[in-house]
Amino acid sequence: ELLAALPQLAAHKFGVAPLLAVLSPRAPRYFSPDALRTLGDAAAGTSKKDPAQRREELLSALLPPLLRLAEASGGRLARSPHGGGVLFEAVAAA
Repeated sequence: ELLAALPQLAAHKFGVAPLLAVLSPRAPRYFSPDALRTLGDAAAGTSKKDPAQRREELLSALLPPLLRLAEASGGRLARSPHGGGVLFEAVAAA
């Protein structure tokens, strides 16, 4: 359901958070120390799967549409204050 809104999410101040949480989990470059503490608290016990396995599953579903978006709207994402990080991390994860 998020994939339909991917172009808007990838350039939105708050929309990038779930994308970056999959692309570059817990990276201090994108998340403040307070946000990392909150993410750590929220993630505790929410999934029975190993975090690395869960990330790989999410990444395999998210990366192809993100790369298509990068191909179609890379310039717009690169100029966006928030989309640049998504663009960089998507290409780096490919």
